[in-house]
Formats: sequence, structure tokens, C-alpha cells
Amino acid sequence: MIFFRSVNTGMGKNKRQQFEAVDRIHSKNILVDSREELDMLAWLCEAVESGLVSDFEYQPDPIKLSDPVEFVNSQGKKRSLFREHIYTPDFIVKFKPG
Repeated sequence: MIFFRSVNTGMGKNKRQQFEAVDRIHSKNILVDSREELDMLAWLCEAVESGLVSDFEYQPDPIKLSDPVEFVNSQGKKRSLFREHIYTPDFIVKFKPG
């Protein structure tokens, strides 16, 4: 079982609801962004306790997927084909071998 409480963060019309949860594996309180992340946290804690998973990390460092790509158009102006793409996973899960 995981214990949590609803927390409102942000100001003005862009308020968003988060959930403060207890990560009992790492003995700390964390803010998760959705009920799905709360459910995943509960499952991961149970998976570590049962030996299925060795460890997990919530919102680890972002992963760079691609660099920005620019080109020079026919008028000689520098234009962007696409921006840098960065992905931050919700969880990194380390499974036990075997």
C-alpha cells in the first residue's frame, strides 16, 4: 500500500494537481504528476520488495534524443528544420538479471 495526498501546485489559471507520495524503498516523499505515476510507484515498491526489480528512479536526468538541425534557405537566411529533442522518462527501472 502506498500513502499519498493531493497537492495543488502552481499559481493562477495554470494550477495543476500533483500527489505527494511516500517512496518507501528510498525512504523519501516525492511529488508525482498523475494517478498513473502514483500507481506505477506503488507497483515498483512492491516489485522491489518481492525481488522482481532491483531498483528504480523517478524522473531521472533528461535524455537528449537529437540535436537541432538548421539549414540556409534560398534567401540566405538561417532556418531551423527542427529543434533539439529532449525526453525525461517518468521512471527508470532496473530489473534483476535472470
